[in-house]
Amino acid sequence: MKYSLLILFFLSIISIGNSQESKSFFTLKGSYSIPVGDFAAYDLEKGCFTTEGISVGAEGAWYVYKNIGIGANFSYSLYSVDAIGIANKKIEDAILLNELYVRSDPYQIITTMAGVYYAVRVKERFRIEPKLLAGVMFGKSPWQLYEQELYLLGESYYKITSSKARSFAFKAGVSIKYELSSCVALSLFADYSQSDLSYGFYSSSGELSYKDRETAYFDFGLGLVLLL
Repeated sequence: MKYSLLILFFLSIISIGNSQESKSFFTLKGSYSIPVGDFAAYDLEKGCFTTEGISVGAEGAWYVYKNIGIGANFSYSLYSVDAIGIANKKIEDAILLNELYVRSDPYQIITTMAGVYYAVRVKERFRIEPKLLAGVMFGKSPWQLYEQELYLLGESYYKITSSKARSFAFKAGVSIKYELSSCVALSLFADYSQSDLSYGFYSSSGELSYKDRETAYFDFGLGLVLLL
């Protein structure tokens, strides 16, 4: 259903397009990023306990035929982890755990993708540009320190080292561009990115295990556009 709605959205945008040729572009952008689904879930088995983050990146597209273009997108994102939320959840599920203090680095996500762009000029200076991209998502899980006090056993600590993962990903989005001049524009955009990342961890006995994390988030931001 989710993918069907995305396809219908892009088809509706394309149906109102015109035959004017569009300008190729290069954009530097930054955004407020909102994790969703398991990536934001407060679940010890499959959740990541992430909070809102920030994203920076660049993208460009070359319009090869009228309003249809091909382009690429690169982004780097940081998502803080709710360490207090992790501690509270673990205390709820552990009978002998009296106190727990957690410190955590953020999740780091990099995407590099390419795909199809389409442009619709709605007014003289305004354009709407939907896009559909596919590529690779790289993830780095956070280094975490757990300091705990167990009933009758006293204080102890352990740590979880960071791990890296990569997997196929897709990105769907739309931007609204306002042309300040013939070569510069401002862009407001909204993107949705998703991938399934599998992080590998070694236990104290040397056994390797994997934790699968569905990673999905929305980006809402602003870009400075160079029209080519």
